[in-house]
Amino acid sequence: MTITVRDLAAGQGQIERPLRIDSLVVDLRDVAVSRDFSSVLATSSTTEAHASYAALSTTRGARVPALSSGLGRIVSTAIPLDGLPFGVRVDGLDVNPDGLVLHLSGTNLT
Repeated sequence: MTITVRDLAAGQGQIERPLRIDSLVVDLRDVAVSRDFSSVLATSSTTEAHASYAALSTTRGARVPALSSGLGRIVSTAIPLDGLPFGVRVDGLDVNPDGLVLHLSGTNLT
């Protein structure tokens, strides 16, 4: 089962400027639904979250030029990601011409 979320505010209510996640794609495996449809369990998941340089600029309050030395300053600063759904954890981070790609995963998700 794949779930796509667009325009997600990570850290909303916890920091002054939440990080806007442009898209979050969650691939859930071995999904089981309770008889009354009140709960869902996925044995594992993998996720990719895309954040543009514009979103990073808004979060940091300063313009972040794409693939420049300014990027090092933003990546070295902690940005809370507590607002991500499904209890996923961050496994890695890639930089591309459009922004950052977070790689996430989780197990026994309810």
